Amino acid sequence: MTPPRLERRRSLVDLCGFPVLIALVARLTLVCAVLTTHPGLRPDRLFRTADTQRYLDLAASLLRGGFSTAAGPEIYRLPGYPLLLMPGVALGWPTPFALLAQSLLCCLMVVVVVRSSRLIGLGDRAAMAGGILCALEPTLLLWSVQLMADVALGAIVAVSLWALFAHLRDGSRTGLTLATLCAAASALVKPVAFALSFVVAFIAASAARKGRTSRGFLGLLVIASLPGALALGGWSIRNWSVAGFAGFSTQLSHVNRSGDFAAWRSENPRATAPQVALERERRALRQPAAADQPLRIESSPGARLRLHLIGVFRTLTNPGVLTWLQFLNLEPRGMSATFEMFRKGPWVFLLQSITDRPYVVVGSILLTGLNVVYWFLFVRGFRVVVRRAAPTAWASALVILYFALASGGPWGQSRFRIPFVSILCVVGGAAFDGQGRRADRPAFSRG
Repeated sequence: MTPPRLERRRSLVDLCGFPVLIALVARLTLVCAVLTTHPGLRPDRLFRTADTQRYLDLAASLLRGGFSTAAGPEIYRLPGYPLLLMPGVALGWPTPFALLAQSLLCCLMVVVVVRSSRLIGLGDRAAMAGGILCALEPTLLLWSVQLMADVALGAIVAVSLWALFAHLRDGSRTGLTLATLCAAASALVKPVAFALSFVVAFIAASAARKGRTSRGFLGLLVIASLPGALALGGWSIRNWSVAGFAGFSTQLSHVNRSGDFAAWRSENPRATAPQVALERERRALRQPAAADQPLRIESSPGARLRLHLIGVFRTLTNPGVLTWLQFLNLEPRGMSATFEMFRKGPWVFLLQSITDRPYVVVGSILLTGLNVVYWFLFVRGFRVVVRRAAPTAWASALVILYFALASGGPWGQSRFRIPFVSILCVVGGAAFDGQGRRADRPAFSRG
């Protein structure tokens, strides 16, 4: 009887090549599509959103040795993304440089997904599948060609989790150090990641709890949390010294005010336009830097909780239909359509679009279907990862839950899922792993 043929394990470079090529081609195709469908607009403005100019101004300020705008010291946004834009601003090519840098960051995410898959003991097919899922993930693909901080955040979170998986595999101190440092750095990219370092520290301490005393568990938790505490505390001290604001970012206060305003709207559906404008002004929603003023919560806890959970659901399920259509110049009403969808809800908006905007319906079906496919693969892959490396599986679920809860609120958007796209793809790729073919494979194997 002929002995079974052993499967040759492919190198990491070989596994990453095809997914990275797909990532680059997909982004180049999207850029070309945008350039050809917007013939009357300046190319350097096509990839910018309402927040982009402020990021560029902050990058220019960093080149001058400060971090401020014409309104004064910046205490709303953080320096991580402007640092990425600095070289492009210095060269005078901010948009092309940002597109190139963000495409390379997406390629890095693909490599990290493949490496993470191999790190937790998945086979070659599962690793490549995860890389391809990451290369083609719709929201990551879209926001990689818009000048916003989400892709930079997604890349640094992906590296942090790869290092955390290395620590969970064999207790590597280097892995834990890199994981905590990257998690702390991610907080300086966007405020939504302000507590990620503490989540990473909790995961590491919980995984090492077996055989430790309570004091040992708390000691590891404190040590692993130290980089995050230093990042948050250091930037808060900076804000106090330059602007007298004793906090990490006024964006957190602004989000709180937006939640209270949305709850007020839900409790007062018959409010007139002047009343709505007055409420917005009273909450300083048009002045992000002034949002640190004391806020008296006026809406009921039930209304706030309901809207927050709706935002969590949208973060997990929103395929970003209107964002795609606006970006490709197919939605002429722009942001007004987005606000209309938020007011009416996605299903009512979709039903009302059947007659006058059929492209919204088609886009909704396609992108929602892709989103369902990704979560279906995640559920199947999660069962595989639980059997292979249970700590990694539960760590992945906890990080996804953290970002979903931190991004909740009345304005849950598709781009809020980008920080956990890498985890989604690693676990989703596990659905393609040959579960019964290599039963003797160890729980963890080096790639």
